[in-house]
Amino acid sequence: MPEPHQPPQDGRRTIYGAGHSPHERNRTMSDTDEFPALLTAAEVARHLRLSHNAVLRLISKGELPAVRLNNGTGRPRVTVDALRQFVGAPKA
Repeated sequence: MPEPHQPPQDGRRTIYGAGHSPHERNRTMSDTDEFPALLTAAEVARHLRLSHNAVLRLISKGELPAVRLNNGTGRPRVTVDALRQFVGAPKA
């Protein structure tokens, strides 16, 4: 019988669940890991606990600043600083 999962004892968190590819599903993330410089709308939605469409609406209304790659035709990306400003968090 397999052992039940035990969380890491060295201060790391295990990341599970939807939105992560299978090879990332059980990876660990230390408290000092940083976010990527640009977040997708889906990543922003997970952090804000909103739907993907709600985040896209915020971007289209200009309430959440975003950039588009590929000469402005790509999917919107939100900078970490823009997300922090949107939620009112101080800069790191």
